[in-house]
Amino acid sequence: MTDPDTPPIADPEVVVALLGDWERARLRELRRKVIHRLSRMPASGMFSEYRYESLWGEYAHDVQNGDHEDFSLMLHDMAEDACEAVAETVPPHEMRLFDRLAEACGETEGMAGISYLVGRLKEEVSSAAAARNLDRYADDYRWYENL
Repeated sequence: MTDPDTPPIADPEVVVALLGDWERARLRELRRKVIHRLSRMPASGMFSEYRYESLWGEYAHDVQNGDHEDFSLMLHDMAEDACEAVAETVPPHEMRLFDRLAEACGETEGMAGISYLVGRLKEEVSSAAAARNLDRYADDYRWYENL
């Protein structure tokens, strides 16, 4: 039974079209917060041939260079935890919009909005890590050649 205060769900395509621009802008903002969190955590030193100072650098290295067994799982878990922590800061009125987007995309299990948001944030953070230029962190990087 639905709540009488909740308006009926519009056509999913209409919901996505109406909220799409807002969602992209909000995801960019939240992605920056997740990256900031990962940047504030010190590097573990797993990739000693690089000069990463934060977990963000190691996560980007892992995304770009493939699986490193258990260390990859740990990095992805930490990134997911950061996404969840940032998603929990979203105000309730915005979370209702994410609930609507989740329903429009067919997710209705449990807390659809929060799981939808965390999933989208993980995608955004992973794509930002894949696009990051890591050349300057290598020990053999010659900064003076780029002047």
